[in-house]
Amino acid sequence: MVNLLKGRKNLEKAPALPRFTTQDDARSKFKKLVRYYNKVLDISTVDLSNVFEGLTVSYSCYRNKPEDYSGYKCYDLKDSGVSESVYESVTSILIHRAKIERDDFKNTKVLIAEGQKQVFAIVPRLAFSKESGFYSLKSGTDEHYFIGFNSLGYILLKSKIAELKREKGYDFKGAVNHIAFVEHNFVLNQKYSRQSSATIATIQTDKKIPR
Repeated sequence: MVNLLKGRKNLEKAPALPRFTTQDDARSKFKKLVRYYNKVLDISTVDLSNVFEGLTVSYSCYRNKPEDYSGYKCYDLKDSGVSESVYESVTSILIHRAKIERDDFKNTKVLIAEGQKQVFAIVPRLAFSKESGFYSLKSGTDEHYFIGFNSLGYILLKSKIAELKREKGYDFKGAVNHIAFVEHNFVLNQKYSRQSSATIATIQTDKKIPR
């Protein structure tokens, strides 16, 4: 189960919730939510073991997509479990196609399956127009890999939408609205909890000490 309420960054000031207007259709709301979740979620603590439904949807139009995603495991890009050829292929594609800065490599995750030539990179942030890019290197490496890439917020949202469609029968619009509603309530509850804690602390601090 995809949990969008866990793995939050420890921010002094959390980003404001996206503001939706009557001009926003479901895709526009989705795009705003992607940007929002990329700001509040910590890629180092988020569970990426449940994003395969999102990958299935995001890469369904590609001819060289995997037939099965069940064997994929998540690694840090610089993990010892990532081969040199995979590392070189991923970094080359991220630099030249996704336009990712090298400084972001330390926070990049890769999904790899033994025997599969398709590798998926999950990065902390990405231009929306670049999401679900899927490229291969024709030369420069001994092995030929197909590299897909998404931002953290995008692939988590895609996976949550697929989950809501499968479990509750939501369409894309209904799923996006549901996710926005849950996030709104979560943020309000967090704000109320912080305010209540601050009030209690003030009362305890100002309490007169008997002599």
